[in-house]
Amino acid sequence: IPLKLTIKVKDDVLFNIEVDDSPVEDFLLARGSEKIFYGEKQYLINAGNKNLIDLTLNGTAINFPNGNKEDIVTNFTINAQLVE
Repeated sequence: IPLKLTIKVKDDVLFNIEVDDSPVEDFLLARGSEKIFYGEKQYLINAGNKNLIDLTLNGTAINFPNGNKEDIVTNFTINAQLVE
């Protein structure tokens, strides 16, 4: 099943995303914007502030794991298991 990842941000957020085995992509999403990615297996995400990010995978909301104080997202893997 193809994986459609939608990222929406409440403010400017810097991202670093690897889709499947593609080269890593670095980008800044500006406040209020959204970006859609299509993949087959998984996404690996690094991002600046998880509190500013809304993620959906194939229409299902994805929650970031809790953990660090800085709210930085490090090597967060998103795959089909998260929405099964």
